[in-house]
Amino acid sequence: MKTKDFFALPQLKAVLCLSVVAAAMTLPAATSAQTSLTAEQQAFKERREQEFEAFQLRRIQQFAAFKARYNAELAAFRTDLLEKWGEVEVSDKDTVVVYPEPEIKTVVDYEAKKIVVSVLHDANATVDQTKVVAALEKLKSVEPEDSNGQAVNILKSYAANDTFDDLDKLVQNADVEVAQPEITDADIEAENQAFAARQIQDEIAFQMMADRLSSPSQSVDQAITRVASQSEKSHSFSINKIKRDKNQKASELKNKRITRLTIAIKPKELQDRIAEIKPYAKQYSSVMEIPMPLIVAMIHTESSFNPLAVSHIPAYGLMQVVPTSAGIDVNEFLHSKREPLEKDYLFIAEQNVEAGSAYLHLLNNRYLTKITNPQSRLYCAIAAYNTGVGNVTRAFTDGQSTSLNSAVADQINAMQPQQVYDLLLEKLPYDETRKYLKKVRTRMDKYQNI
Repeated sequence: MKTKDFFALPQLKAVLCLSVVAAAMTLPAATSAQTSLTAEQQAFKERREQEFEAFQLRRIQQFAAFKARYNAELAAFRTDLLEKWGEVEVSDKDTVVVYPEPEIKTVVDYEAKKIVVSVLHDANATVDQTKVVAALEKLKSVEPEDSNGQAVNILKSYAANDTFDDLDKLVQNADVEVAQPEITDADIEAENQAFAARQIQDEIAFQMMADRLSSPSQSVDQAITRVASQSEKSHSFSINKIKRDKNQKASELKNKRITRLTIAIKPKELQDRIAEIKPYAKQYSSVMEIPMPLIVAMIHTESSFNPLAVSHIPAYGLMQVVPTSAGIDVNEFLHSKREPLEKDYLFIAEQNVEAGSAYLHLLNNRYLTKITNPQSRLYCAIAAYNTGVGNVTRAFTDGQSTSLNSAVADQINAMQPQQVYDLLLEKLPYDETRKYLKKVRTRMDKYQNI
């Protein structure tokens, strides 16, 4: 069963991947720095650097085109859900949302520790419990829409309920609630807030991609502005449609009901969830020279150990790797391929942990090497995993620079690790990253003895 989470648009992903791959096929890898070069070698090095810069700009432009279309489709999808159901629910890192049929929705909520099967039906109709059982049965083989990756048994991977073997009994004993679907002003405001949060995520994604450029680019700024503007138009169109159709949809929804059947999940103990990913964390901690407690802490923070976690960027899997930004760097590092990682690749737990650990390695051992104190560098790497090296640099330059040059590095190196951590919590540009750093550090301390 494939999730109807929207976070997989095959035609858009195909356009993006093919265009990036086409660019990659004609571009050799950038030459590493050398200390003493002949004139011919220097010319060759500069030419390769120019080609790499051009490649980076092309992939940002391609990502911009993808995001403009993707965000428009997402806005339309969310509008359809709101007008049909009177509510919007899609998968994220804490929930898996499956629409096995247009009028049936199954939500596995990892944080609230419950499964809710919702059935949309006519007011005078009764719910066919066999369809509810069938919806639960499909949770035993869930994969993202348009994915050829490994299906995941959600019930087995997260829940410890022995009674999942008897789904009929579960449905019979479920808490049942019947609700009147409606579209309220609060629903519209919630959509506005969700859109604002997505805009911030898009901004961060572009900034992380721009980190690899040698200098700020006007074309990148224009691409970011264009995507933000187009996304705003798509969102405004959707909101205006909801407002325009509100009376008509209200009349239709009056004749509908949503019956919700809630089943409490007895989740696996945290130690059991850790045990499932521990072999991968241990292996790639050694290979990538990254502390094992950090890898586990980041998996917990990024996905709550949900191998099907998806964000709207989109980022995938246990360590929420973005195929078109970190994924390209990781693919080149691991496989000598300058192209995005496939999302199917990232839904395989071991490969996702390898990819996320590899990106941490690149941050810690390549992009942030001017920071000499290992603990200070690690704090910066954690923050950069979420927001990019450029935004980390902004924290130390009062927002004036995104280049981690020697002067900025000297400033960081003059500080104690705790001072670096405190400054990041105070001055990182985005509240999300500040909370992220704090969560990861707290969990890293918690997992020191695993």
